[in-house]
Formats: sequence, structure tokens, C-alpha cells
Amino acid sequence: MSGIEAMYDPSTSDEQQWERFVNAIAAAAQVRPETISRASRLEYDLGIDSLALAELVVMLIVDFGMGTLADDFDQRDWSGITVGALYEEYRVNSSDPA
Repeated sequence: MSGIEAMYDPSTSDEQQWERFVNAIAAAAQVRPETISRASRLEYDLGIDSLALAELVVMLIVDFGMGTLADDFDQRDWSGITVGALYEEYRVNSSDPA
């Protein structure tokens, strides 16, 4: 799947977009999608270590067009980042036509 194919599609329901996003996070974290909620923290709840985090960020950039993650990767406090916060960033940045 290319980043263009995975960009947020406002014509698709938010539930479908969320499901696709969660499935990608689950694959990267090697957990079942049903164990992930918006409040799930990448590090504490999903057990994502620094290597898995780097792989997850690359996947989000390539497959979901989240290039902003590369801009401030080192400055973010990833320990408290939730799946919901990442999803909202995806929605906002992907739906911005600029």
C-alpha cells in the first residue's frame, strides 16, 4: 500500500478509517487490533520499544502520509503518545488540502 492509497479519505466513515489505522498499529506492535483503544499508549500499553517505534513511524510516514512525524521525531515525548492522538494527527494533516 502506498502513502497515496492510505491517505485519509473523508468519504470513508471515520470508523473504517480508524479500523484501518488500528490494524496498521497492531501489526507494528504485534498485538491484536481489538486490544487497542484511543487511550492506548504506544510504549506502556502496546510495549513498543525504540526500534519498534522507529519502524512504526516509518510505516506511518510511508503508508499514511504522516510526514510531520519525521520533522519532530527526536523532540517528541513518545512515552505518553496515545494511538488516539496519532490518529487525530493523521486525520487533521491528511485532510488539509495545503
